Amino acid sequence: MIVHINQQGDKLGKKKILIVHGYEFWNDHIGELNKTICQTVAKIHGQYDIIVMSCGWYFSSYPWRPTIAEVIKDRLIELGVPAEKLHTQFSLGKDNLFPPRDIMEDVDFLATLLKSLGFTPRETEFDAIVIWFMKPRVKFLQRTRRTKCQKIIGAWSGFKFNKDTIRKILTEPLAFLIMLFDPWGRGKIIARTRRQRTCQVPDFVTEKNLPSAWE
Repeated sequence: MIVHINQQGDKLGKKKILIVHGYEFWNDHIGELNKTICQTVAKIHGQYDIIVMSCGWYFSSYPWRPTIAEVIKDRLIELGVPAEKLHTQFSLGKDNLFPPRDIMEDVDFLATLLKSLGFTPRETEFDAIVIWFMKPRVKFLQRTRRTKCQKIIGAWSGFKFNKDTIRKILTEPLAFLIMLFDPWGRGKIIARTRRQRTCQVPDFVTEKNLPSAWE
């Protein structure tokens, strides 16, 4: 178990923390990839005391409520995960901050959420879970931010033979390679999806700065 110290120096107790990075989806539907993440979290939640959803909006979702994090939280409660373990940006009172637009902002925003829980981000050890093909990018981002991420779990549902099998066989390995070779997200594909999310909101909203709380 892990002992964490808050910013006032008081012991918060032995807490194991899991960070959930959700995946984008369309039109108020949780999506199969997020269902896979939720099913994995439901299986392992007993190993953790605190579960934090660090994921922002989905496509076509301005205004952005509910966020992906809130949709995942509701799904986890349906799957039997105790609600008191689950935390999102809004349950932690950060209504005034702009939700993350992609996985890079998720990782940067995480420090703010840890502070809200009373932890010192640089000193806090945690595990993270993400859909399997995003694992290289999350690993890269955690390393460049010098976080104390101990383990990154790649959620994978396998290939079930149905109408989506061929699509998954083609797209998910390709996505893995993109994340592996373009972890900064500077390529055209990642940049395009980010623009699709950003163009859903007025310019004045996108000018808000996310806090760089890892510093």
